[in-house]
Amino acid sequence: MPTETTKSLESWLWDAACSIRGAKDAPKFKDYILPLVLTKRLCDVFDDEINRITKEVGSRAKAFKLVKADKKLVRFFLPLVPKNPDGSVWSVIRTGSDATRPADDKYQEKLGQEVTTYMRAIADANPLLKGIVDRIDFNATTHGQRDIDDLRLSHLIEAISGKRLGLTDVEGDNLIGVRCQEGVDPQFLYHWSLTFDLRKITDPGPTPQLNKKDLVPVLMPVPRDIAKALDAVDYKFDSHRRKHATLSALFRTS
Repeated sequence: MPTETTKSLESWLWDAACSIRGAKDAPKFKDYILPLVLTKRLCDVFDDEINRITKEVGSRAKAFKLVKADKKLVRFFLPLVPKNPDGSVWSVIRTGSDATRPADDKYQEKLGQEVTTYMRAIADANPLLKGIVDRIDFNATTHGQRDIDDLRLSHLIEAISGKRLGLTDVEGDNLIGVRCQEGVDPQFLYHWSLTFDLRKITDPGPTPQLNKKDLVPVLMPVPRDIAKALDAVDYKFDSHRRKHATLSALFRTS
């Protein structure tokens, strides 16, 4: 069986998509998968940073305390600490095994709510990620029905857990990163990427491919303040859906 380091990026993402097949239309898969994939990358890189400091101080428990006191010691800070300091940071998302959670708390019974809370905490600690990792409410409902139920969400998280995405784990030939230049709002880059049709620039053939040379010539518009407007609209939609879910629950119990 492939391990989390040997499974190819393609098969790993395919497993993730298959885990929620039927729960959402295929074009919507990315809305749920991408924030979790990014969070998995953040957790694994943060683990690498903690391990680097651990070599100097002797234990991960000490490393977590040092980083919390001085966030400049790491590339970025995540407010997630596993109950067992030797456990992975991602395990907090996967099982709720963080240091502040009571041992008898049944995390899986309210998975969507808890994952959403963790993602928002990550965004609060990293303002550049606001509107990116926290853009989906995994506990949202439509007409009284969960958009993605906790069982399917659990399957999705397990599928994403199947590959480590640390500093030395990701295949350079199979992953392309796009980084903002100075003056470009990363939130707008995210929103723009959701609307850009990559099929326009992929190499034709039985198996279309996307390479760095295809992305370099692409010109991206850089309007002012539109990213904030898009985020505001997203949050208004989320707020409306939460209010609708609350009202629906009240009517069902009255």
